[in-house]
Amino acid sequence: MDWGSDAHDVNVTQKCVRSFNSPNWQQRKSWLTKLSSLPFAGKDNTTANKECEFFEVYTSPSEPGVLSWVEDWNASVEWLLEEHKKDYFKKYITATEPMFLKPRETKLLQRAGLHLLVSRVASTNKA
Repeated sequence: MDWGSDAHDVNVTQKCVRSFNSPNWQQRKSWLTKLSSLPFAGKDNTTANKECEFFEVYTSPSEPGVLSWVEDWNASVEWLLEEHKKDYFKKYITATEPMFLKPRETKLLQRAGLHLLVSRVASTNKA
């Protein structure tokens, strides 16, 4: 796949999976509280960064002990790799790595095209 070099054409989505020993809601709530307080997940860095479209955490109904989060970046892969060298990202990795029971899974994805984007925000902006 050709990722291109124009930051406006490439969107990168990262998915990290956190598995628990059991679908324990107290454990999950505690972990989500910690995640929301991390420098990377907070508004101070990620969502305040104009290249970050969103950061959202998901649960899996088919895998009750699994949490995933997705980051959507409107940036080039090269830019994202440089961003990951910054101190706030290193703190995020250091803080979250002990929480994982399985290795972190990361996928870089590219949007197929804006003509395939369905968004309430995009629809509102066209009006």
